[in-house]
Amino acid sequence: MDYHIVEARYVAGHVVWLRFRDGTSGEIDLAPALRGRLEEYISDCVEQLMRVVSARRTHIRTVA
Repeated sequence: MDYHIVEARYVAGHVVWLRFRDGTSGEIDLAPALRGRLEEYISDCVEQLMRVVSARRTHIRTVA
């Protein structure tokens, strides 16, 4: 099955909202799947993603 994510938004804590190519969307709490080093790694990735999203929004507002 193809799980191509086309949009993702941080909600809170370890919860993210995802929209897939087929139009399916919803929130998922990643906390139960995260333990130890993996939790740190995922948290860092989410943090970096949020910086990129924030920068893109700033750029879009500036250009638009």
